[in-house]
Amino acid sequence: MQRGAEIAEIIGDSSRHASYTRNRQEAHTVLARLAARPNVAYVRILAADGTTLAAYVGQQEMTLPQPYPPEKLRQGKPLSTEFSDHQSGARYLDLLVPIRTDTPRAQASLLAELPPGTQLQGVVG
Repeated sequence: MQRGAEIAEIIGDSSRHASYTRNRQEAHTVLARLAARPNVAYVRILAADGTTLAAYVGQQEMTLPQPYPPEKLRQGKPLSTEFSDHQSGARYLDLLVPIRTDTPRAQASLLAELPPGTQLQGVVG
């Protein structure tokens, strides 16, 4: 589970700008890098309102669980749920790692192009 959480955080950090700007093409570019990781079954990048910005499914025939509801996303807390694929019976761990923007602007290199004084939401995806 620890390795999965680390990968989820890396994906979240890499997709922060795409989530904030709701840039679907940029989100798909982030997910395209996952093809080299066979242990990642699927990833969804969600906006704070629950809208799917991009999705990667490494095992095309798998049945994905329902996305977390927007109220869970806005809480900004990591969550995990176990689920089974109905087709294969394989078990998976579904991790939710919030994409946050409340990193100090000086440390948020992906958001550095925003004008000074820009107010950012706490959770963007």
